[in-house]
Amino acid sequence: MLSSRFEFHCHSCFSQESWATPEKIIQQCQKNGIDGIALTDHNEITGAQELKQNAPAWLKVVIGEEISTTEGEIIGLFLHTKINAGLSLSETIQAIKKQGGLAILPHPFDRLRSKKLPLKNILKNIDSFDIIETFNGRTIWGADNKQAENYAKQREKIRISGSDAHFLSEYGKTLMHNIDCSNPRLFMESLKKATATNRKTNIFFHVLTKLARFCKK
Repeated sequence: MLSSRFEFHCHSCFSQESWATPEKIIQQCQKNGIDGIALTDHNEITGAQELKQNAPAWLKVVIGEEISTTEGEIIGLFLHTKINAGLSLSETIQAIKKQGGLAILPHPFDRLRSKKLPLKNILKNIDSFDIIETFNGRTIWGADNKQAENYAKQREKIRISGSDAHFLSEYGKTLMHNIDCSNPRLFMESLKKATATNRKTNIFFHVLTKLARFCKK
């Protein structure tokens, strides 16, 4: 299950800030040549399950979730059931690992993210994270992504790039290449040798996100 163009950390209409339906996501993936995707809606996996169920044979889908812990957000990949928000960070990581999934630290040093994990909590749990997101397409300050990259190298952690796409036109800007989606172990092994296309999204989409959140409320 090798994906030559893999999109990590993206959202569907099952996240409050997005209008992208699973059907439209499939169409956008086909348009942009994306053949692998990890859908990581906020505190929900219904969209990822629906996407996987309806995906054509050429599109490989990894079920993920961006989970709100009491300390901040983390991402779980290769999940089978939803993990409830509001657990502690350590409890959430344990819940991910119990499903055989991978625990990923997203946008760790993005100075504008109110829901990022505090550094003291990262340090306390760093050994429990399998992967660190070292490029986030929605991180405005390039230095914040660079800090994540340097931190991951210092800690010898596996690195990944994520688009954090909420809207269809963001899909395909940030991609990982030659990723094996077969299982968590092969996924991590392929990340060690993978290359990335890292392109930041337009700041305009941050405004659209706030609009979508307001409208959906």
